[in-house]
Amino acid sequence: MSLVVICICQQIHCQNILEGIYSSLAPNQEAYNYFKFSKNGTFEYHSGASLGDDLYGKGHYLIKNDSLILDYDLTELQGNTFHKYKTYNNTLHSIEVKITVLDQKERKLSNVSVFDPEGNYGTLTNEEGNAVLNFEKDKGYQTITVSNVCSGNYSLNINTQLNYEITIYLPEAPIIPTAIKYEIIKYQILEQDNNQLKLKDGDQTINFLKL
Repeated sequence: MSLVVICICQQIHCQNILEGIYSSLAPNQEAYNYFKFSKNGTFEYHSGASLGDDLYGKGHYLIKNDSLILDYDLTELQGNTFHKYKTYNNTLHSIEVKITVLDQKERKLSNVSVFDPEGNYGTLTNEEGNAVLNFEKDKGYQTITVSNVCSGNYSLNINTQLNYEITIYLPEAPIIPTAIKYEIIKYQILEQDNNQLKLKDGDQTINFLKL
């Protein structure tokens, strides 16, 4: 009798824990949609294709009765492109624009194109992530574009009466995916075993196979 009770308790405990990757799409496809569960009660969600995530999130999960409750309380937001700058005056007939290009972790980015859209001025950042452009003062306002294969394009406007020191922070991908954060989503569990997890969300039934 004691052995039976222990086995039943262990089975119930295992049903409250998920571990591994559960995907609603077959492997080796361009698109993906999966949950990654850990025994410590945390999970990650990723949905996207060859260019990376379109939708993502991270948090804690809880299995209660026949429900899977996902609390997206650990999602880290990915930064957008932004820049900081300082200006100063000079008495020359031209101005100097010093540009430093970094990623979101402040690592220097080399070989990034820095140019004006009209094609009159252009250069590449060096190994220190630095580039310099010079403009005549009678150019008025001028657009500068920074272009990187991994991060896409970012443009800003300068006043050619002023000298600039600009630091530009680029993301790791050209498209920032949508984050699920501070949201609790509840699914009804229709089936759960070592190979699959079948969930119901409203009128929709989704079958996740363990990879």
